[in-house]
Amino acid sequence: MEAIDEVVGIVNEANPSERRIVWITLREEPIVYINGAPYCLRREAFSLRNMKDYGGISASRLEVLEDRLKEDVIAELREFGGRVLVHTETADGSVIPVWEEVTEDNVTVMKDVMNARQRTDDGEVKYYRVPITAERPPDFADLTDLIDVVLSTSTTTPIVVNCQLGRGRSTLASVILLLIRQWLGHHQLLSTPSPRFLKRSMSMVSNVDGFEHKSNKGRHSYTIIN
Repeated sequence: MEAIDEVVGIVNEANPSERRIVWITLREEPIVYINGAPYCLRREAFSLRNMKDYGGISASRLEVLEDRLKEDVIAELREFGGRVLVHTETADGSVIPVWEEVTEDNVTVMKDVMNARQRTDDGEVKYYRVPITAERPPDFADLTDLIDVVLSTSTTTPIVVNCQLGRGRSTLASVILLLIRQWLGHHQLLSTPSPRFLKRSMSMVSNVDGFEHKSNKGRHSYTIIN
C-alpha cells in the first residue's frame, strides 16, 4: 500500500495544478491486502498463472468476492491464533508456504484501500475498477467503462492505470484512454453534432462541454466502432 501512496505523491508533484487523480485498476481476480501486501487466489498446480474462472466478471461482482475473501482470511486468523497461511515466491521462482502473523485491522481489500485515500492534503483520488482479462483484448463493455471514465474527467486530469505486471492490460488501456482523449479533444472543437453522428455514437449517454451524444441501443458487441 505504500507503493500507492508513493505513486500518488509522484503524480501530484508532476501535476501541481491538478487537484484530482483518477486511478483505474484492471485486475480481474479477487485481491486481499494482508499487512499491506496484496494476495490473490491461485490453483495449487498453477500458482504462477492467473485463474481463468473470473473471465468477464463485473466490477461489482468482483468486489463482492473480495469482501468474501477478506472474511475467509479473518476467519482463518481467528482459528489459528492470529496467523494465516500464505504463499510467497523466492528469488529462484519457487513458491513456498509462510505463516503470516496479522491482526484483523491489517486485512483489507482494494476498494477500502482506495477509499481511505479518496481525500488527501493534495486533492482527491477517484478510484475505478475495470476488470479486463489478461492476455486477451478488452470486451466492448470494458471499452465502454473506459470511455465513461474519460467522459467524467477533464482532459488534464492525471490517470493512473494498473494491472498485475503493468505490461499488457495497463499498456493497452493507456493507449485506449489516450485515443479517447484525443478523439474528444478534436470533436469538442466542432459545433453541434450532426444527426448522423448521434446515430453512430457508442452505447452511452454523456454531456461534454454542453454537447450531448446519445447511443444507438441496437449496437452489438462486434459492430465496428467508428
